Amino acid sequence: MKSGLLLFFGSLLIASSAFATVWLVLSGNNFFAPSDLTIAQGDTVVWSNIEGTHNVAEVSQPPLFSSGEPAPAPWEYQFVFNVPLGTYDYECELHAPEMAGSVTVEEYTYAPEIKFDENRSIPAAATVGHGFQIAVVAANGDPTLIGFAVSIDDTLGWSEWFEYSVFLIADPTLGLFPEGTVVLSNEGLAAGAHTIYARARDWRTVSPTISRTVTVVDGFRPTMDPGVTGTYDGTEFYPDGSAYHASNADAQMVLHATAQTYYGQINAYRYQESPGPWSDWFSRPTVHLSDLAIGEHTFRFMARDIAGTFSDTVEFSIHLVEQTLTDSIIIVDETRDGTGGAGSPNDEQVDNFYEAMVGSLPHRQIDYATHQIGGASYLSPLDLQNAGLLIYHADDKANFHIGETRGVLAEYMDHRGRVILSGWDLLAPFGIVGVDSASYGDSVEFSSATRFPFHYLRLRYALRSSSTNPRVATGFSGVADFPSVSIDPAKVPASWNGAMDRCWVFQERSDCIVIGTLTVSNPGQNPLEGRTAAHYYYSPNFRVAVFGIPLYFCHQQEAQALFDVLLPTMLALGPFPECAARIDEYMLNQNYPNPFNATTEIVYELPKAGKASLRVFDILGREVATLVNADVTAGSHRVMFDGSELASGVYFYRLQAGNFVATRKMLLLK
Repeated sequence: MKSGLLLFFGSLLIASSAFATVWLVLSGNNFFAPSDLTIAQGDTVVWSNIEGTHNVAEVSQPPLFSSGEPAPAPWEYQFVFNVPLGTYDYECELHAPEMAGSVTVEEYTYAPEIKFDENRSIPAAATVGHGFQIAVVAANGDPTLIGFAVSIDDTLGWSEWFEYSVFLIADPTLGLFPEGTVVLSNEGLAAGAHTIYARARDWRTVSPTISRTVTVVDGFRPTMDPGVTGTYDGTEFYPDGSAYHASNADAQMVLHATAQTYYGQINAYRYQESPGPWSDWFSRPTVHLSDLAIGEHTFRFMARDIAGTFSDTVEFSIHLVEQTLTDSIIIVDETRDGTGGAGSPNDEQVDNFYEAMVGSLPHRQIDYATHQIGGASYLSPLDLQNAGLLIYHADDKANFHIGETRGVLAEYMDHRGRVILSGWDLLAPFGIVGVDSASYGDSVEFSSATRFPFHYLRLRYALRSSSTNPRVATGFSGVADFPSVSIDPAKVPASWNGAMDRCWVFQERSDCIVIGTLTVSNPGQNPLEGRTAAHYYYSPNFRVAVFGIPLYFCHQQEAQALFDVLLPTMLALGPFPECAARIDEYMLNQNYPNPFNATTEIVYELPKAGKASLRVFDILGREVATLVNADVTAGSHRVMFDGSELASGVYFYRLQAGNFVATRKMLLLK
């Protein structure tokens, strides 16, 4: 052990530790101290000359110095007295004759103390399997232990000395053991009581022996946790193991196993894609697979402990879905089963309402509250894979779940899905607070980065009841080919006076066909009269109809007439209704898709004709593409950007038209 030394002339410095002493002997032209030393076996003496030269005659046994030509100062020679006990003479001729004396070496009586590391060792009197771990540390925390040995049941049959202090009693043929551990064979370790002995040594002596007795029991085996988790293309699998298929995507499955009940350790894992052979054993509890085909993949997983005992097996199925758009409809009711009275429909009433809306078209119902795995409700790509249309109903303003399903709704729409949203406070789960109906607040636009699937929406106002403006929404007036619908007084409490106290109104957008505009009971006081309360948005990738008033609470015959027009449009069984969208402001939309591979679409809107430029820049501000630089007509415009010649990374696109300038960020991933 090295210790810090303070040098001073004509004196002897002793630096003590629990294990050794370092003696410093200084020599000069006119002094030498000391001439005689008494030290313990294993101590260190350092001779230092600070001036002049020296020539050493070797008269000590064993030699303390090496003879040779005079060497200039300063010089230093260190000698560790790991020698037999006794007295050794030394002298220095010619240049340092005062360097003479003797060193007496006495017996070293200190021995290191050790203990079991309780954080890494089986407990005393534990019941264990045929593989377990013990570890030894210095009792006083001194880190200078240099060797460790273990014996099982026999203090004469010690292992060899090892530099590592963590011992695994295990099957050494398994391999894949952690670095920094020593594996001792468990061969012949029969059931019953066994005493584990341990000792350590520093560089001079051996510690006293410590021991721990445990009971080995047959029949223990590790347990695989059935809760296999994983990701596909960087996103977690849905609870049923489903995900939308992607080209060149990686799947990762995380395994969980334990042998802690009998103080064992997991050594390795393996998997099998059924049917098929088992993989080789691997130590990290993760499985990585690439380019899985569309369809179902069932995997079996197994672990083994350090004794070589196999666990049970668990299965995990992956469903990689390719969206197929058909005329089949899925109706999701995500709200509570109400009392059945006015304002609180039960599940059967809601189901019957939408059964009537879709008529003879193929469909099925999903009750979100009871559609569960492990006690948690979910909606997944596997549920939606053959659906051409999803009708999503929410009518409980106190308990929202659309926030939990926004991920799958977004992915469904990314795969050309069609959605009809009808609910009460549909945007409330996203922290949107409605403004007073008598005031004009800023609009709110949702970006695709929030994973809110309706990022084209711009919420203008959230109509809410107040003491000065109660229950104002009475329905909406149909636009173009869409019929009007009104609140059915029989479906709401009498105190509501045939109106609703919740409604979302939206700002008109290009590519949005207005289905209906809000009607209110007091248009003289309410500036929201005539604003968009229901609209229909379509793109090359998806179609969505959004109703700010829950359709269930409307007259059923009127809602049926609306669905008779809407369903053929949503399912592309008829032409799109003609409806001119009014554009009253400049807008640069988020590109879609984003992130993208090679190509993406950028939509921008101009309220009037004029010069416009749309340019793309890299992260260093260098222009990499000019998409538009010309006179452009008023309206909505779509531009495709091809990044196939560019490297993956972040890019920015900027629209400049008149005094309007806007910049957005996009991510190219190849």
